[in-house]
Amino acid sequence: MSLNFKPELYQQNWQNTKNAFKNLDVQQYVDEKVKLYEALLEFLENPDDNNDDFQNLITTIYQQQYEKEPEKLEHFFQLLISIANNHQSGKLFYKKIMQIIEYYEDQIDKNFTNIKIFDIFKSNKILLLFLLENGVITIDEIIKNEIMTKIESNGNKFCLFFYPEIKEILGNENDQIIKNELLNIDRKIFEYYEQKRHDGENDSYICNLIRHDLVDEFVSYVNQSNYSINSEVKPSIFETNSFLIENQNTTLIEYATFFGSIQIFHFLRMSGAKLTERLWLYAIHS
Repeated sequence: MSLNFKPELYQQNWQNTKNAFKNLDVQQYVDEKVKLYEALLEFLENPDDNNDDFQNLITTIYQQQYEKEPEKLEHFFQLLISIANNHQSGKLFYKKIMQIIEYYEDQIDKNFTNIKIFDIFKSNKILLLFLLENGVITIDEIIKNEIMTKIESNGNKFCLFFYPEIKEILGNENDQIIKNELLNIDRKIFEYYEQKRHDGENDSYICNLIRHDLVDEFVSYVNQSNYSINSEVKPSIFETNSFLIENQNTTLIEYATFFGSIQIFHFLRMSGAKLTERLWLYAIHS
């Protein structure tokens, strides 16, 4: 009896088997990521402070063993940062993100070095401030130098936002330099400095009117101050939204578009504000 062995057929069958397992692994990986992403968004986007959604997220993370593998844990926080940087945010939104970070504080401390934690979160000043205030990141010479040398896309220095955290190890000369820079921005800057840092938004009066769509006050202010409707938003050291930081020369109508301020948007449009293709980007992020 002949076995009639055909190497090419065996090779093809083996390749098909390997491809099947490979596709299974890829599909399993994709399914896991989709499940995690959905659980994360379900928790963050729920307008209520729902503990069931949080527990579902924690269970999903545990089932996928993110806690046991530093690389996977880092990927999770990178996902979290990406959502924080690009998602429409509010007080509850950031409160929930901080709840997640606080829950995994021990794992963060155990798996990552001080500078690694800083590198993971440095694109979001609100979360970086939270980690510094809660002692998850400590200010050493390396972190101090990172803060002192980092300049954002809009030209603002990182150190102006994190002055209280680095103040103690600056030295008298650098301390005075930064303090003077802050006072040059606003002689009364320290009166509401902490509140503005935690708000994380452009602190100018006109930006505040736009964010809250206060059209009557906006029209009155523009008319009384002879403010050009095609003016650009002045960069603020308190701005923490990565999109607004990276997109320089944001106009008033672009800023209104970003925050969905319909009444002010219509006023600017009817008053002849210049409409550009960039408005699409602000609308999408809105």
